Amino acid sequence: MRFGVVFGLSGHDSQEAIDGLIELSADTDEDVRDWATFGLGQLIETNTPAIRAALHARVDDPCTAVRGEAIEGLATRGDRSVVPFLIRELLDGVSLPLLNAATALATPDLCKALAAARNGGLVVQEAGKHGYDLTVEWEEARRACNC
Repeated sequence: MRFGVVFGLSGHDSQEAIDGLIELSADTDEDVRDWATFGLGQLIETNTPAIRAALHARVDDPCTAVRGEAIEGLATRGDRSVVPFLIRELLDGVSLPLLNAATALATPDLCKALAAARNGGLVVQEAGKHGYDLTVEWEEARRACNC
Protein backbone atom coordinates (compact mmCIF):
# COMPACT_ATOMS: atom_id res chain seq x y z
CA MET A 1 0.00 0.00 0.00
CA ARG A 2 2.82 2.42 0.88
CA PHE A 3 4.39 1.70 -2.49
CA GLY A 4 1.17 2.87 -4.19
CA VAL A 5 1.12 5.99 -2.05
CA VAL A 6 4.65 6.87 -3.23
CA PHE A 7 3.49 6.75 -6.85
CA GLY A 8 0.45 8.85 -6.03
CA LEU A 9 2.54 11.55 -4.33
CA SER A 10 5.48 11.59 -6.73
CA GLY A 11 5.69 14.47 -9.15
CA HIS A 12 3.50 16.76 -7.01
CA ASP A 13 5.09 19.73 -5.30
CA SER A 14 2.36 20.51 -2.80
CA GLN A 15 3.57 20.61 0.79
CA GLU A 16 1.39 17.62 1.66
CA ALA A 17 2.90 15.50 -1.12
CA ILE A 18 6.42 16.56 -0.17
CA ASP A 19 5.79 15.78 3.51
CA GLY A 20 4.47 12.35 2.56
CA LEU A 21 7.48 11.59 0.37
CA ILE A 22 9.85 12.75 3.11
CA GLU A 23 8.20 10.34 5.53
CA LEU A 24 8.22 7.49 3.02
CA SER A 25 11.87 8.11 2.14
CA ALA A 26 12.66 6.67 5.60
CA ASP A 27 10.36 3.66 5.21
CA THR A 28 11.49 0.19 6.27
CA ASP A 29 10.79 -1.19 2.77
CA GLU A 30 13.71 -0.66 0.39
CA ASP A 31 11.52 -0.19 -2.70
CA VAL A 32 9.36 2.40 -0.94
CA ARG A 33 12.48 4.31 0.21
CA ASP A 34 13.96 4.13 -3.28
CA TRP A 35 10.91 5.50 -5.07
CA ALA A 36 10.20 8.13 -2.41
CA THR A 37 13.80 9.34 -2.61
CA PHE A 38 13.55 9.38 -6.41
CA GLY A 39 10.30 11.35 -6.14
CA LEU A 40 11.92 13.94 -3.88
CA GLY A 41 15.21 14.09 -5.71
CA GLN A 42 14.28 13.95 -9.37
CA LEU A 43 10.55 14.44 -9.93
CA ILE A 44 10.19 17.87 -8.36
CA GLU A 45 12.38 20.96 -8.48
CA THR A 46 11.36 22.27 -5.08
CA ASN A 47 14.42 22.96 -2.96
CA THR A 48 13.82 23.32 0.76
CA PRO A 49 15.88 22.55 3.85
CA ALA A 50 13.45 19.71 4.67
CA ILE A 51 13.90 18.09 1.25
CA ARG A 52 17.68 18.42 1.42
CA ALA A 53 17.67 16.98 4.97
CA ALA A 54 15.61 13.99 3.81
CA LEU A 55 18.00 13.41 0.90
CA HIS A 56 21.05 13.79 3.17
CA ALA A 57 19.52 11.16 5.46
CA ARG A 58 19.64 8.69 2.55
CA VAL A 59 23.27 9.17 1.37
CA ASP A 60 24.34 6.35 3.73
CA ASP A 61 21.29 4.15 3.09
CA PRO A 62 21.99 0.39 2.97
CA CYS A 63 20.53 0.31 -0.57
CA THR A 64 22.84 1.42 -3.38
CA ALA A 65 19.94 2.69 -5.52
CA VAL A 66 18.59 4.85 -2.69
CA ARG A 67 22.04 6.35 -2.09
CA GLY A 68 22.36 7.18 -5.79
CA GLU A 69 18.95 8.85 -5.94
CA ALA A 70 19.74 10.92 -2.84
CA ILE A 71 23.12 11.99 -4.19
CA GLU A 72 21.64 12.97 -7.55
CA GLY A 73 18.84 14.94 -5.87
CA LEU A 74 21.32 16.89 -3.77
CA ALA A 75 23.69 17.46 -6.68
CA THR A 76 20.95 18.84 -8.93
CA ARG A 77 20.11 21.27 -6.13
CA GLY A 78 23.72 22.47 -6.13
CA ASP A 79 24.61 20.94 -2.76
CA ARG A 80 28.39 20.54 -3.00
CA SER A 81 28.56 18.83 0.41
CA VAL A 82 27.59 15.65 -1.44
CA VAL A 83 30.90 15.48 -3.36
CA PRO A 84 32.64 13.10 -0.88
CA PHE A 85 29.63 10.75 -0.98
CA LEU A 86 29.60 10.85 -4.77
CA ILE A 87 33.32 10.03 -4.91
CA ARG A 88 32.79 7.11 -2.52
CA GLU A 89 29.97 5.72 -4.64
CA LEU A 90 31.79 6.16 -7.97
CA LEU A 91 34.77 4.26 -6.58
CA ASP A 92 32.41 1.40 -5.74
CA GLY A 93 30.48 1.34 -9.02
CA VAL A 94 28.69 3.41 -11.59
CA SER A 95 25.03 4.23 -12.18
CA LEU A 96 23.06 6.78 -14.14
CA PRO A 97 22.12 8.79 -11.02
CA LEU A 98 25.79 9.04 -10.03
CA LEU A 99 26.83 10.20 -13.49
CA ASN A 100 23.96 12.70 -13.55
CA ALA A 101 25.15 13.98 -10.17
CA ALA A 102 28.71 14.36 -11.45
CA THR A 103 27.46 16.29 -14.49
CA ALA A 104 25.33 18.55 -12.30
CA LEU A 105 28.18 19.32 -9.88
CA ALA A 106 30.74 19.75 -12.70
CA THR A 107 33.81 19.83 -10.46
CA PRO A 108 37.31 18.57 -11.27
CA ASP A 109 37.29 17.01 -7.77
CA LEU A 110 35.42 14.10 -9.39
CA CYS A 111 37.96 13.35 -12.14
CA LYS A 112 39.87 10.59 -10.34
CA ALA A 113 36.66 8.83 -9.28
CA LEU A 114 35.22 9.11 -12.79
CA ALA A 115 38.41 7.66 -14.25
CA ALA A 116 38.21 4.75 -11.79
CA ALA A 117 34.62 4.08 -12.89
CA ARG A 118 35.76 3.21 -16.40
CA ASN A 119 36.10 -0.56 -16.82
CA GLY A 120 37.63 -2.27 -19.85
CA GLY A 121 36.92 0.62 -22.21
CA LEU A 122 33.20 0.73 -21.40
CA VAL A 123 31.33 2.10 -18.43
CA VAL A 124 28.75 -0.50 -17.50
CA GLN A 125 26.24 -0.59 -14.69
CA GLU A 126 25.54 -4.18 -13.74
CA ALA A 127 21.86 -5.06 -13.54
CA GLY A 128 20.81 -8.68 -13.35
CA LYS A 129 22.04 -10.68 -16.34
CA HIS A 130 22.54 -7.61 -18.52
CA GLY A 131 24.52 -4.43 -18.02
CA TYR A 132 23.74 -0.94 -19.17
CA ASP A 133 26.38 0.84 -21.22
CA LEU A 134 26.76 4.28 -19.67
CA THR A 135 29.84 5.31 -21.66
CA VAL A 136 28.10 8.31 -23.27
CA GLU A 137 26.89 9.56 -19.88
CA TRP A 138 30.33 8.95 -18.37
CA GLU A 139 31.97 11.00 -21.13
CA GLU A 140 29.44 13.79 -20.59
CA ALA A 141 30.24 13.84 -16.86
CA ARG A 142 34.00 13.97 -17.57
CA ARG A 143 33.50 16.87 -19.99
CA ALA A 144 31.37 18.75 -17.47
CA CYS A 145 34.05 18.24 -14.80
CA ASN A 146 36.87 19.31 -17.18
CA CYS A 147 38.67 15.99 -16.80
